[in-house]
Amino acid sequence: MDAFTQEVLANLSTADHLDLLEALTLDDSDGDSILQNDRPQRSAEDGSGGKIASHKVAVAMSDIARQAVRNEPIVKAAIRGDIPQLKHLLRQPGVNVNIRDGIGDTALFAAVCHDRVDAAALLLGAKADPNIQSFDSWAALHAVSRSGNQEMAALLLDWEANTEITDEAGWTPLHVSSLYGTIAIADLLLERKANPNAQDLDGLSPLHTAVDFGQRDVIQTLIRHGAHLDAKDYNGQTALHIASMKRPFPPPVSLLLDLGADPKLADENGYTALHFAVQGGHDSALAVTPLLQRGADPNISAADGWTPLLWAVHRMTKPGDYGEAVLKTLLDASLTDVNRVSTISSGDTTPLILVIQARSQRAVQVLTDHGADITLPVERDGQRITPVLQAAACQNPEEVEILRHLLTDASSREKMADDITLAHITALHGHFNSLRLLLERGADANAADKEGRTPLHLAAQYSHPECISLLLAQGANVNAKANHRRTPLHEAASGADEECILLLLDAGADMLIRGGREKLQSPIDIMREKLGSENDENVQRRYLSILTVMIETLAERDPRVGEVSQDRRGGWTTEAIQQFYHPGEEERRQGPTVSQLRERYQPRFNTEAGQH
Repeated sequence: MDAFTQEVLANLSTADHLDLLEALTLDDSDGDSILQNDRPQRSAEDGSGGKIASHKVAVAMSDIARQAVRNEPIVKAAIRGDIPQLKHLLRQPGVNVNIRDGIGDTALFAAVCHDRVDAAALLLGAKADPNIQSFDSWAALHAVSRSGNQEMAALLLDWEANTEITDEAGWTPLHVSSLYGTIAIADLLLERKANPNAQDLDGLSPLHTAVDFGQRDVIQTLIRHGAHLDAKDYNGQTALHIASMKRPFPPPVSLLLDLGADPKLADENGYTALHFAVQGGHDSALAVTPLLQRGADPNISAADGWTPLLWAVHRMTKPGDYGEAVLKTLLDASLTDVNRVSTISSGDTTPLILVIQARSQRAVQVLTDHGADITLPVERDGQRITPVLQAAACQNPEEVEILRHLLTDASSREKMADDITLAHITALHGHFNSLRLLLERGADANAADKEGRTPLHLAAQYSHPECISLLLAQGANVNAKANHRRTPLHEAASGADEECILLLLDAGADMLIRGGREKLQSPIDIMREKLGSENDENVQRRYLSILTVMIETLAERDPRVGEVSQDRRGGWTTEAIQQFYHPGEEERRQGPTVSQLRERYQPRFNTEAGQH
């Protein structure tokens, strides 16, 4: 590292040193990260305009890069501000005053970056071109708009530096000045007729940029010089949209409104500044309240159906910001419709139904305190959905409390289409705590839907043993027959869920009832068929274990199980039992034990899969 670079680094602040270290250690696959310009991305993760390197850090990065490439004596002299050496070099025959060094800088651009005003004046007098663009497509006027050196800027403008020259992203020097907040340079550029409404390749004006980075003085200067306050970028967003997003500093929302910005304008997606202010998670006093006071509509729907109020209830799920204060601010506004039905991608919804889906117990409380209708339904896929039904369909500790908050004796027996009750819904999803709450509030454990299914059928079908146990304890009919005479045990057998089957058998479920749509089968028949069609030995063992338990239970219920009734004949159970009868015996033996069945049939099914 040469002496001059060491001098540059010595002049950096601690913060600049850290920024430089971060920039130098970036993982950049093409190895050129150190040579990239310092124009930031439009938005950082926190919603701000993104981090920008200071002028000193940017210059230090260039100087470090310059050590590894070809150096031109004239550029080196300009960097040092060595006037005698510059004069000597400019007197040489055939000297090229605009020659570039190894990183693409001219002597004039380097002098501007290093604030060498005398060197820049000497070079300009020698016909150095102020509009030649460097490696990052910046001209000298871009660089001085970053540094804020007013004397240097005036010098360049006196030598006809182009105020409208654009870099590769379409940025003019006024964009750069708006980014860095170099107010003196912005004033000077505007006095020299720089266009305050120039747009970059994304349609962003200097006003968008100044707002994006909180440069309040520049904002006011731009407006005084004719910047269009409601100019839109190519996404249809105005400066007020940008100001309303989350920032690491107080957003200039009130400033723009005081200057006359229109809070009702929407971008190409139908989003207003109020949408963004709510999404941003600001202190409501910084953006939401000023926007509402100036006529922003809290009920306006964007193209995707989302209103500011819907966004406010959605943000209640995010801890650590001003979500509740923002929600209350919107609800306290006289124009806010707390019961508005909106159509979003998931279907029709209300603020209350949406917040139930978002699992925010506190938001439910706030909405109902402000008049949200707990009975207001919406239509989705032909189904009538109420807040209570939505709460019953969710499973979360908070949602149980939400259901408790919304539930009344009448709503506990509420039904959807096809006579589906809340108990059906909670049993189907396995929401044990919600189901228990409903049963405590009077829900019918034996309610049948249009297909004759009870909650116990659904708990068995979808393998929720805890719900089965609860329903049985609350008097559910273990042998309730749905259409086609199917019982809960039929459903458990179809799923081969041993735990559910054991619970139902323990409660007295009948294994011999035949039912079904296409053919009549008992639960034992179902298990026999599943065993006969299974080729995986591990699955065979599990199915055989279930069949064994069924037969053992059947034997316990009927000690002379060998004397099978007619409706048992033809099934695997009868065949298995008859294997234990010996020809010539005067009396039939008692039913087989579990150990006998396993000893007799497990080897057979292992070697002759699919034969039964």
